[in-house]
Amino acid sequence: MNSDTSGPDLPSEVLQETQARFIQRDPERQHHLRRLNVGGPLAAESAQRVEARLTRLGVPLPEAQAVAQGEASVKSATAGLPEDVRLAAERVLGANDLVNVGYLDLARSCSRAVCRVVIRDSRGRTQGFGTGWMCSPQVMVTNNHVLENVTAARQAVIEFDYELRQDGTLMERTTFALDPDALFLTSEPLDYTFVAVRGDASAFGWLPLYGSADKNVLGESLSIIQHPSGEPKQVALRENRLVDRLPDFLHYETDTAPGSSGSPVFNDAWEVVALHHSGVPRRNDQGQVLKRDGQPLRAGESGDQIDWVANEGVRVSRLIEDLSTRTDAQGKALVHDILTPVQPPLIGSPLLPAPAVAAAPAPGSTEAATARLLDLGTLKVGPDGSVSVPVTLRLKVDTPAPTPTPEKPPVTVTPEPTPGAKRPYLPPEDAQAAAQYYAEIGTVSDPKARFLALSQLLTRTHKNQPRYNPSSEVYPWVDVWPDGKLRSIYSAREHAPEEFIAADLAAQERRARLATQEGIDADLLEDALPYNCEHVVPQSWFAKREPMRGDLHHLFSCEPDCNSFRGNTPYFDFPDYGEALRTDCGKREPGEFEPNSGKGPVARATMYFLLRYPGVIRTYSERHLQTLLGWHRADPPGEWEKHRNAAIFARQGNRNPFIDYPEWAEQVALSEGLGR
Repeated sequence: MNSDTSGPDLPSEVLQETQARFIQRDPERQHHLRRLNVGGPLAAESAQRVEARLTRLGVPLPEAQAVAQGEASVKSATAGLPEDVRLAAERVLGANDLVNVGYLDLARSCSRAVCRVVIRDSRGRTQGFGTGWMCSPQVMVTNNHVLENVTAARQAVIEFDYELRQDGTLMERTTFALDPDALFLTSEPLDYTFVAVRGDASAFGWLPLYGSADKNVLGESLSIIQHPSGEPKQVALRENRLVDRLPDFLHYETDTAPGSSGSPVFNDAWEVVALHHSGVPRRNDQGQVLKRDGQPLRAGESGDQIDWVANEGVRVSRLIEDLSTRTDAQGKALVHDILTPVQPPLIGSPLLPAPAVAAAPAPGSTEAATARLLDLGTLKVGPDGSVSVPVTLRLKVDTPAPTPTPEKPPVTVTPEPTPGAKRPYLPPEDAQAAAQYYAEIGTVSDPKARFLALSQLLTRTHKNQPRYNPSSEVYPWVDVWPDGKLRSIYSAREHAPEEFIAADLAAQERRARLATQEGIDADLLEDALPYNCEHVVPQSWFAKREPMRGDLHHLFSCEPDCNSFRGNTPYFDFPDYGEALRTDCGKREPGEFEPNSGKGPVARATMYFLLRYPGVIRTYSERHLQTLLGWHRADPPGEWEKHRNAAIFARQGNRNPFIDYPEWAEQVALSEGLGR
């Protein structure tokens, strides 16, 4: 028995349904192919999708719009952008096939989470194989036709690192049993099975599921990492081309090999876009499946000889939508982990010596959630609130440095006093300080003149300009709530400041080491490592320049899943937000994002940015300003924001006027701050 697309035992009903969909969609697919062959993705795809795809890759919205509308070529529009963004945009739109080394680093990191599924009978005898992959630290996903019920899952095992070394010898594999009693969710129509893994497999990383609709365009090259016919792990690198998009499925053509059942299908940025499950074989007029030599496949012959013309995968957005409606989920906490994805750290090559892994804490504990990402070593909180974290932190999934480095003394980060300690959370004299700060503004009534006066005031008083460093500038005091906790700006999830401080220091240390010792691009690492702070005005909109990058008025605590979910998408107010499917972070469609929490604060932070840096935001229009003003009115500033404003005033020297005087938002010509 073999559960791969390439094998003869793919369920006939799955194969027939795939073939029927492929035939039914032939007119649309041929239309797409004609346009792709003439003008590439820009000719085949809608302008809205092209724009959304480019912005997800990091292209600023004005440049993305120019390309999507045919006003500029992708090469000219991205000429001044960082190399990784420029090459990614050119690859996706078919203008360049070059990749940088960081592309291969991401591919290797993603491959670690892919495993071989070994299907066994009740006596432990191997019956077949499939492919699966970790979609969260504790859950593996594959096809329903690979593991169709609890019994099959209980008898099966999964194997990591079943692959060949450079010398052709097999690596030592790591085997895990499955735990369907903790979680087992399956769907025959969508051909998926989610099942919990027994033990801690998080050292192999995971491939998070993102439901946003801007992860692909027609014509984009797709890659598949797989165990074809149960063989050692292989990759079909950019060998499939997306040719059709159905409500539940993606169709992608290949002139080489099919995918393996249960494999992850990646876009050109190594985000999973589909769960591969079936293929379309070439047939003759009699309906017989043909081999690559043109002859009919005979009974008993290997499916490896089939002439496959297309592949089909289940869309990730459809998996998430269906999973979020499952009322029969017994492992609700595990399902929640899947639906609120966290980007794992980059995983090193298994061909290097294995890293030391600390003993795993109890599953589901708070300690386990942190330890899945890193081992913090010794974290000490002193009586004065200072946090001491060793410089060299042992990341559980890290690869060792090529050469030993001398031991360094620990770095100490001293947060500002917590509420009620050395100074009050909100100084009583702050109101008087605010009145004095704006003394010269009171006589200015014209909206445009008031905009100019405030802009000059904020710029002139911005005397201290700290560089971007959230572990010392944001988390210890500025963003702390009255209860001493941090709250993720888009999800409102609570975190201890020490957690974010320690994780950010760990990420900084690892970025520095990998950048200097392994030559990995620092910008790529910033996106890949956890706990990146949220810039309300995305960094790509101002090319990560200071003082904008470190301006505390638009920096907020944010978990990496919400940060990645928003990306660099403009804010938007969805009319159906209350009824629409969304995550804890909010709702996102191509080119539009509405947060689940923090609308008032992010609106005021954006309006501050328009005053302080006029002309920089070229993404917003009058429509966006009305959205910001609506959020500002509906969610007025409270004690936390007033504390932030006072703390930033003490640090930077300038203030956010819309926190001090909310009514001024209607009296300032904010459109003066928009780029033209």
